[in-house]
Amino acid sequence: MKTSHALIKLFNCLIMISSIAYGQSFGIGINLADVMSPYDPDNIPTIMFPITIGSFARIEPELNLSRNSIKLETNNIDGETTEYEQHFGLGFLKFLSYEEEENNFYIGVRLKYTMVGTNYEGAYDYDDEENTIFGIAPTIGGEGFINEKFSIGGEVIFAYFTREDEDEDEDSTVIYNFYGGITRAFLRFYF
Repeated sequence: MKTSHALIKLFNCLIMISSIAYGQSFGIGINLADVMSPYDPDNIPTIMFPITIGSFARIEPELNLSRNSIKLETNNIDGETTEYEQHFGLGFLKFLSYEEEENNFYIGVRLKYTMVGTNYEGAYDYDDEENTIFGIAPTIGGEGFINEKFSIGGEVIFAYFTREDEDEDEDSTVIYNFYGGITRAFLRFYF
């Protein structure tokens, strides 16, 4: 329920931004790695909403929802574990070169907020877990247009993510940090 309200608010923000942006193009995109790799039917691949403002910048919200369930059935013992991730991101990108329906190159930063959790049911005698992950990632990317509405693009992201885990049994907090390079490929459609 919270996720659907967040999606509605995000869509309303996109409409407001696109209505005030001068010379903008609005579109929808998908991360090709999510589509080409096997995933559960419950999962939603990374979806992006590029909003191009003039010939100098782009704002690009993105979201991804994934869920993985594992069922245990042995000797009259039933249990289920459900792991989930909800990613919400926002990219602020500045064009290095921009031509409508041509090759475009950009630099910028992407911010990411992720909720990760595990729910245990049945025979599993564990407390549910929930964590948040924050990320910031300088980005270099580009796109080339296949035709006037479709583009294919790629990015190199230099990511930093941090995650805090609280251990209630030992009354302590563990902080995990991730640094690394990530590559992504996209297919975008512009309206």
